[in-house]
Amino acid sequence: MCATSKNDDQPSCSPDGKWFFYVDLIQNAYMKVPLSGGNSEPWLNAKAEAYGGFDVARDGKTAVLSTSDFKARTPAISLFSLEDGAIVEALRLRSGVA
Repeated sequence: MCATSKNDDQPSCSPDGKWFFYVDLIQNAYMKVPLSGGNSEPWLNAKAEAYGGFDVARDGKTAVLSTSDFKARTPAISLFSLEDGAIVEALRLRSGVA
């Protein structure tokens, strides 16, 4: 199993080989599914960007992706928990740096 449909993008496996992560382009959602079988479920409560990208950290517990505070017009690189989707840390970039 590599994807659940042709509308899935950005595949990535957890380092422990237990989870498969991807972006569902139809739902604009960050999804995960156990490699042992089961149903897909969102791991982050945010709309996915088709060109944003993400990466699973070597610890298998977090993922990094680009985020933005649109009101402040401040880009950031954020670390999210793969278990509950909570933000662990955000590195805000200076304006004009992206």
